[in-house]
Amino acid sequence: MRRLLMIGLVSLFVFVAPRNSGAQNGPDLEGQPSSLHQGAMASYWVWHDADGYHLRTTTAHDRRVFSGRIEFSGGSGWAKAYQLGPNDELRLTNQGITFRLSNQRNLKGFDFRMDYPGQATLSLELDDVGSRRMAEHVFMGSNNAHPNANPFKIAAVQEQFLAPGATRTVAQPPFRRPGVGISREEFASLDFVSAPTGAEILIDGNFVGNAPSRLRVPAGRHTITLRLSGYRTWTQTIQVEPGSQATIQKTLNRM
Repeated sequence: MRRLLMIGLVSLFVFVAPRNSGAQNGPDLEGQPSSLHQGAMASYWVWHDADGYHLRTTTAHDRRVFSGRIEFSGGSGWAKAYQLGPNDELRLTNQGITFRLSNQRNLKGFDFRMDYPGQATLSLELDDVGSRRMAEHVFMGSNNAHPNANPFKIAAVQEQFLAPGATRTVAQPPFRRPGVGISREEFASLDFVSAPTGAEILIDGNFVGNAPSRLRVPAGRHTITLRLSGYRTWTQTIQVEPGSQATIQKTLNRM
């Protein structure tokens, strides 16, 4: 099972929504839906705020399976898990995000961003709900609006820095330097392989998936940890160069 996650930093900026007639961005997506609460009717909630885009799921009673994909066009993106369990899947690829979440009365999901300019197509599924009725189980923005159809598109937003003297602190896209656009050259590709297979991968103390996995990580210094029940934890600090590729392969020793 592979779950690829990313972790955000903090900085100062404000969002300005672009004009994109083909995507369902704008007032319908702004703000957390008021109907979102743990234990609500089995549904999806999708919204945008200063911290990016958010997708959440929950159920009222029985265990349900939420799955789908988010396909990026015109750029790439990242995803960060929100209260996922060991049997949940979240995967980030160059094309987008795929996920499969098993949920019973919990609040689960993930946060994501995408490059500007660009847009994303969301294709959402909920076990026994047919495709024609799926839009009824998706709530968007503070007004709890439904998409016109499923799949549906959302647009990326452009970042602009605050005017001098203004103060607003919000979460910034992960691994983004102030004043610099997201660039593929700022990242490196790391392949993780463990023996036995399935070791948990932590980057700077944050769980990001299980080996074997390929992850995009920001250039710079990082502490890498591989851990597996019944085996000694392995930790090492490495320097990652922009645009580089490397393999981290480790045989874990029994405790």
